[in-house]
Amino acid sequence: MKSITVGYSFLFLLFEVVSSFDLRLRADPIDPCLDRAPTSDGPTSDRSAGIGVEFEAPLVKFKSDGCNAADTNQAKGQQVGDRRGDVWQLTADTTDEMAGSLTAEYILNGKEIRIGSGVASAAAAKTAWDPYQSMPNNEWDIEGNKCNPWAVDSPGATGGALNVIWAVQITAPLPLEAISDLFMKAVGPIPNSPLLATYRPGGGMVSITPDFFQSSPNGIAPDSVKADVFGFLSLVVSYVKKATPTDPPKYETRSPKFTMSIMPRTDFVAMYAQVKAALPGTGSLYDLVKILSCYKNYEDYVEIDPIFCDGSEEEPEPKDYIDVPDWIESIENGPSPDKFTELDRLVDGQIGGLGEALENVIDTNRAVPLFEFRNLRGLMPPGFENFVTEAEQALIDYHNKHKSPPQERKLIKRVTQWLHQKRQTDIYGCSITPAPSVATASATTASTLSCSYQGAQPGQGIFVGGCVCGSTTLPLITLESVSDFRQSCSYTALPTASVPNARSTASTTWSDNCEICTLVGGIADSPSCTSVEGCTKTQATPTPDASAPEEESPPPEEETEREPVCEEGDYGADATCDGKCNGENADCQCAKGGTVLDLEPVCTCTCGD
Repeated sequence: MKSITVGYSFLFLLFEVVSSFDLRLRADPIDPCLDRAPTSDGPTSDRSAGIGVEFEAPLVKFKSDGCNAADTNQAKGQQVGDRRGDVWQLTADTTDEMAGSLTAEYILNGKEIRIGSGVASAAAAKTAWDPYQSMPNNEWDIEGNKCNPWAVDSPGATGGALNVIWAVQITAPLPLEAISDLFMKAVGPIPNSPLLATYRPGGGMVSITPDFFQSSPNGIAPDSVKADVFGFLSLVVSYVKKATPTDPPKYETRSPKFTMSIMPRTDFVAMYAQVKAALPGTGSLYDLVKILSCYKNYEDYVEIDPIFCDGSEEEPEPKDYIDVPDWIESIENGPSPDKFTELDRLVDGQIGGLGEALENVIDTNRAVPLFEFRNLRGLMPPGFENFVTEAEQALIDYHNKHKSPPQERKLIKRVTQWLHQKRQTDIYGCSITPAPSVATASATTASTLSCSYQGAQPGQGIFVGGCVCGSTTLPLITLESVSDFRQSCSYTALPTASVPNARSTASTTWSDNCEICTLVGGIADSPSCTSVEGCTKTQATPTPDASAPEEESPPPEEETEREPVCEEGDYGADATCDGKCNGENADCQCAKGGTVLDLEPVCTCTCGD
């Protein structure tokens, strides 16, 4: 018999959680609802885009000897003394889950602060405070609490509160296509957003991409799914896969909000209403989720997840682990709240806790869900203002980019799949133009084919860089002599079976050591040399570097052999990792520093075991 997990019917799970819930694990043995987080993160009264921020310091503590559990829990979210401003206040939290002990938490009110107003960062700057155990007048009333006064119990000395790390959470509305982009960044090699967790940003996340639709589940082709649908399905599948008999969640004691660092505050019924009309195909949402759960992200592509499925990527065969029809059907059929939101109400009340609340994208009437971004960069109070400014700008950028719902996807395929010939289309979803013969390529195309580098843009569905050559998109150059990404699109002819990397080289002639050598431009990769009569050779004729710039250059000097070395770290745009990544199992990899094409790449050295 299976253990009690979400792998059982959700209705059955709800019954089990209610009947077995040991409320003594909480600070309040009477009313579990008292332990819910405050709702000052949103929504706004007029649906305009708000931003709420929380700063939590487990090491800044208050105590009241003899206070019972119920009165301790009542203090959660209540103001401490006179520590407040127009849109912020210092509140008490029950992080310790101990009677008579509270921790400090600053709340920046998301119901009052608007994205783009600058109010959030200004409020963050005003929160700095230096409480300590031996401070004068160390008595603090907590609003409406029977155990007043409370006293600061730690830190012990002045300056301590300004030098401890505070955890940060931000709540704000975002379009689902922005959530899709954040998921892709989170599971990627270089997460680069202030809205992502600093430790294991992709932990618990499944980033749904076109490759999850290789088997056309429910008759849905990979190129027919829009970015907002990817975002919604990423959220659903991430929670579904976490609830597996191989790693059963203990939802009776730990909220499912800990599954991953991006948590929906709007419930799933309301989010599904945003994408339902855009979801193509036939069949139920549950049928679709079962197939999508068969895959897992791996580097820049996907593969079958053997925990959940057998079969192949093209024909996955789900196992029995995905057994949550009650939850998925409650999303599809309504009404709000869905059964997962109901489950969390018994534990913490945060997932979907704002119900059907939506807020508008800046300067539009487009209503989108609210999310809490958790486990963000840990900060000392002097860094509050700058970080809030950075995070708010990231939100503004997403709002400006997604003022309108997504249109039909056109940039949906990976170059790596073109290389493996899984699909006869390029990364733009266009049919590949038949390649001319080598003779035709060198005779007619060499002087006219123009290619430009297209970097990875996950938000637009481009997951790996490629070369845009007219109406055809080609993979990056793979000649060993090419290491700089700026040389990776120097094609002058379309590839053929015999010439897979038709690359651009200048026609160059030189004489050396009794030979006259010519490297023909276009598709040539090796020089042709003829001997000079009556001349005696003294050394071997050098071969020019095929990746050299177009102007004539002398033959390269032979480099002195270096000792193998591997020094892990970031090396900026240096594709060689400063020569410090050539030891055994060393790996120097470069990735674009963002989704804007003119950003420099980021190159990182890793050393295997």
